[in-house]
Amino acid sequence: MQSKIRALVAGALLAAIAGCTPPMPRLDAAALRDLYKDRTLMAYLDGYGTAIEYLAPDGTAHLWSYFEDDIPDGRWWTETRPDGIAQICFQYFSDLTPARADGEEGAGCSTDVEIKERTYELVAGDPFALEASRSVPFALAQGTRVTLAEAAQRAGVTAPLGPNLADWRN
Repeated sequence: MQSKIRALVAGALLAAIAGCTPPMPRLDAAALRDLYKDRTLMAYLDGYGTAIEYLAPDGTAHLWSYFEDDIPDGRWWTETRPDGIAQICFQYFSDLTPARADGEEGAGCSTDVEIKERTYELVAGDPFALEASRSVPFALAQGTRVTLAEAAQRAGVTAPLGPNLADWRN
């Protein structure tokens, strides 16, 4: 028994030294929806920059990014792929986003793990009022990372943002 415990501890130490992290736990489609529903997320992608997006409980999505001067309305949903993997899907610009395999025009989907890897911050509600807005609070520069706290300060949001629910980042 002690040799098994030693082997487990040694394996964990080697993984930590090597900079490896354990794989993210998988979510089913319902849990993925519950995680992102009525939340504002900050995602960051190298080469693109920051995107701040509110995902309303009714399935509408509201995107603030560097490539738009207004807040486009879109939609979001979760589903299970044929291989059993949960994914979250977004549809904004049918002419910019490739169609999905099932023919849904202009939808882009990410697996549960992919969206969590891109989500750096996740807070409850719509602190930037993206659902009610037509224009962005300020321009986000391409390639830059802006935290939700920095965005709130620049946008004049005075209400507290609440805790970062992206606890998998800790």
